[in-house]
Amino acid sequence: NQLFSGVSPEILLAEDMIAKTKSTMATYEASPAFTLVEMEVIHQIGRLIGWNEHECEGVTVPGGSAANFMALHCARQRRFPQYKTDGLPAGTSIKIFVSDDAHYSFKKACAVLGFGTNALVTVKIDEQGRMLTADLKDKIHQCRNEGAIPLLVCATAGTTVLGAFDPIDSISAICKEEKIWLHVDGAWGGPVLFSETHKEKVKGIINADSMTFDAHKLFGASLTCSFFITNNTKILLEANDVSGAEYLFHDGAEVIDRGRLSWQCGRKADAMSFWTIWKSAGTAGLGQLVDRLMDVQLQTVTWINTEPRLHLIRDPEYLNICVRVQPPIGSDTDPRKWSVHVRNELRRKNLCMVNYSSTEADGNFLRLILAHPKINTDTVKQILKWALAIE
Repeated sequence: NQLFSGVSPEILLAEDMIAKTKSTMATYEASPAFTLVEMEVIHQIGRLIGWNEHECEGVTVPGGSAANFMALHCARQRRFPQYKTDGLPAGTSIKIFVSDDAHYSFKKACAVLGFGTNALVTVKIDEQGRMLTADLKDKIHQCRNEGAIPLLVCATAGTTVLGAFDPIDSISAICKEEKIWLHVDGAWGGPVLFSETHKEKVKGIINADSMTFDAHKLFGASLTCSFFITNNTKILLEANDVSGAEYLFHDGAEVIDRGRLSWQCGRKADAMSFWTIWKSAGTAGLGQLVDRLMDVQLQTVTWINTEPRLHLIRDPEYLNICVRVQPPIGSDTDPRKWSVHVRNELRRKNLCMVNYSSTEADGNFLRLILAHPKINTDTVKQILKWALAIE
């Protein structure tokens, strides 16, 4: 139903430790061990991206939406360093480029950061839900012709509904040529970095300026456990540090106080949750989890294709199975609407909770998410068999 599922012993251990210490991530002095844990997790995710682990920086934030906000915040700081004190120069128009299927948090970010929601430019997608680079180029050129400034492009790694991966490699080439900040929203699909088999889906991510990574989704860390990571080691400090906190942040600290890199002062040791899981399973173990769930997806899709009343909306690229349930033979119900009835009946009968979505072309369909670490093919098939039995 959701993009996160399951509770592991590791996160219960981590949460117990966090609760018992009741510390804050604002300063190194208050949380020396947790500070080093956060730094280590960020550096190791950076290493998986392909960056020099000692030349990347990051911070935990309260959810993937906040990480996407931080991307716009940092891109603005790099392009308009005077904005922090003086605001945006009069008459300046900024544009942010995302795919039609990108997360809605970018629209919220444009509203909150003062760009206005009209600053968001949506780029067309192909039939699989991936950003069309030709349209991206056209939209960027149109933006410049209108006198606006293209600030950031977001490539999504694992869209919310279809689980599509934008072609990061091609998008990064455009961003390099146009000198635009490239952010990768890997809140859902980022875990493929751990898989030797499937990391090709994010080919080119090494060229990104920043990334959103949610460990509370597929890897089951505590909610929330989200990271904003960038290969620009100075930008977070430049964007977020202000005067007036000398009582808290003292010069000459051995390790930089993490509160200076964030909007937040009081902040839990969220990274501890993912650190505990990662140390327990290892990098290879987390990669094997991704591989196993991808195998469940493949086996499920193979079975769906043998069922005449089940119609795949798209061949899934990731762990989102979008499937329409056709009405029983002889029913006069619109096939494009039947799946919502099925979903509601499954809930009413206390059989299972699955979500649904829709597109203009496909109508309504069930959206099954393979996120629980213990889920298997038989479980997913049983859900769909119940769906077929609904009258």
